[in-house]
This record gives sequence, C-alpha cells and structure tokens, in this order.
Amino acid sequence: MSLWLFSLLVAVTPSVPPELGSDPQTTQLVETLERSGFPVRWEQPPVWGTYGLLEVKERSIWINPVVFELGIAQPTIVHEAVHAVQFCAAAAQAPSLPQSIEDLSPLGLGITPSPLVRPYILQYSNSQRRQLELEAYALQAEPDRVDRAIELLEQYCKTF
Repeated sequence: MSLWLFSLLVAVTPSVPPELGSDPQTTQLVETLERSGFPVRWEQPPVWGTYGLLEVKERSIWINPVVFELGIAQPTIVHEAVHAVQFCAAAAQAPSLPQSIEDLSPLGLGITPSPLVRPYILQYSNSQRRQLELEAYALQAEPDRVDRAIELLEQYCKTF
C-alpha cells in the first residue's frame, strides 16, 4: 500500500480503540464526535489525573485509556461529548470560537445530577464552570446517555 493511500485511510477512519469493538453504541458516539469536528485521542490527557478532557483550542477530546480498565469508558466519553456540544452552542452565539472551557455555554438540559457528584462539581469556584460540569455529570448518569449525546451533537454541531 502506498504511503499516500495509507495516509488517506488514516484520515477518514475514526480512531476507535479495540476496547470499544464490543460496544457499537459508544463506537457510534465516537464516530459522531469525529464527524462533528472533535477528534478523539486515546491517551493520557494533558491535565494529570483526569479521565477525559476537551482541549478547547484544538477542539480535540482526550480519553485516558485507564477508563476501559475501570469500566467507565462510556460515561467518560459522554461527559466529554457534552462539553463538545457546549462548545458548539457557544460558537453559534459568539463572533469567534471559544478559546477556553469558561467560554462554553450551558445547554439548559434540565437534568439533576446525582448527589454523589456534588463534590466533583463544588471543586469549581466559577459558577459558569460549575454549570458546565453539572450538565456533563448529569447526562453521563442517564440511562439513555449515548443516544442523547448523539442527538445533541447532531443538533448543535452540524455546522462544524
């Protein structure tokens, strides 16, 4: 195979790790993220100790491979997908693209998160950031989280 053809295949093939092979629903979410302009990187995020991260300036999502061992891959990917949708919502309202997580817009999903996530949300002193995280934590705990994340990406991120 020529280097050119190999490069083309890599560019159009979603970066789905083998661990997701048995989870077609989450694979579909990853593919939707990538089609929406948010490539997914399966490596340690640049912020130590995190399971996932939306790098706003690069519009890329980092997923720590340890989430597969911990059994939390799907909720982690959903959490970061919510931040991607928040990016799209903010970009649609602003004259320029968001440059940091604080520039994102809450979606007003109307979901109440479990009291168990309260300590994770309270670590953020900025009320805007708390609202962003509250939505992400709330949706990742919903039984239909993947379908809803895909719907939100298709609704808010179709122009990107």
